Amino acid sequence: MVPLRSVAADPARKISSLMILDDSERYELVVENNRTSAIYPRHLTLPQLFEAQAGRTPEAVAVVCGERSMNYRELDIASNRLAYELRRHGVEPASRVAVILDRSPELMVALLAVLKAGSAYIPLDPAYPAERLQYIFESSRPAVIITQASLRERLVHEAMSVIVLDSQSMLIAKQSTEPHGGAGFISSVDRRRQAGFGEGTGNGRRRRVCYGFCSGTMQVSCRPRR
Repeated sequence: MVPLRSVAADPARKISSLMILDDSERYELVVENNRTSAIYPRHLTLPQLFEAQAGRTPEAVAVVCGERSMNYRELDIASNRLAYELRRHGVEPASRVAVILDRSPELMVALLAVLKAGSAYIPLDPAYPAERLQYIFESSRPAVIITQASLRERLVHEAMSVIVLDSQSMLIAKQSTEPHGGAGFISSVDRRRQAGFGEGTGNGRRRRVCYGFCSGTMQVSCRPRR
């Protein structure tokens, strides 16, 4: 009805300038629906907040990707195991870990595991040109690369330590499922970092980004790459 009233009030008005929503609807859409701030314990790190949530709702869905899903307990256990595997590969606090995976539950496991190990992750899109990957590897010099078998050939630095999740799943499954704090992993908020690169047409420049997290239920949905 709002567009019709706009046309009736000014028949010469351009369609692009017609009012679609009334004031109350616009306020609800623009203001009310965007009030997403929340109070959470800022002295805790993302892994600590996640583990607390996993303790409260272990069977709740945490990750959905196509037909696959993981609950909080499964994601917590899988990320703990991978975090220990990262430490076995020499990853230390403030190390950088490159993650090149298709969109999948394993991607969420990898990112959370890197943070639990006290490190920074470098998210890499498998669709990046080889030259861009080469530049990022040379600039960031990650201690470890996390990938999958189908993307192994895209890695340009064979000398770097590589964890291939699907090929090494049995080995990773032997690692401890204990919370990361039990192994003395870093939990300081000063370690909460992600290393990223600009998305311009050039090589881009590395930047550091602090992460934040809301302590409510976390659900992540992702769509597999087509």
